[in-house]
Amino acid sequence: MAPEAQPAAPGATHAGHLGTAAFPRAPQSAGDARRWMRKLLGLLGEDDLDNVVILVSELVTNAVTHTEERDSAKVSVNVTYNDAVLKVEVTDDGSGEWGIPQLGRDGGRGLAIVEKLSDLYGVTHSGDTTVWFELKTTGQ
Repeated sequence: MAPEAQPAAPGATHAGHLGTAAFPRAPQSAGDARRWMRKLLGLLGEDDLDNVVILVSELVTNAVTHTEERDSAKVSVNVTYNDAVLKVEVTDDGSGEWGIPQLGRDGGRGLAIVEKLSDLYGVTHSGDTTVWFELKTTGQ
C-alpha cells in the first residue's frame, strides 16, 4: 500500500522538499509509487505529471528488479522542487550497476525512457544507489 501524500502544487512560490516515501521490494511497488506521485503532485500540469509518473514507474521497477531479495529491502522515492525544476530520486541498496542496456523482448527500455523524457538524469553512490532525474515543469 502506498504511503499517504498531501497534494503539492509546484509553482513560483513553492520550493523545497515535497515528500519522501518508502516502498517494499515487490512487484506492486511501481504501481504504488505511481499512485503516490499522482496524489503528491496532483496540481502539477497534466503533461508534466504524466511524464513524472512514467519516469518514477521506470526507476522503481528497475530498483525492484535489480536489488537483492531480502525481507528488509526497500525502495525510497524523494521529491524536491526548486526554481521550476522537479527532482526525483529513487534509492535502493543495490550494487549500482547501471547503464542503458540493449533493448530486448524482456526489457531494457527503462533508462532509455528516462533519458528521453527527463531533462537530466544520473546516478549517485553512497552505500546505496540513487538514480535521479530532473524535469523542468511548465506548471498548470
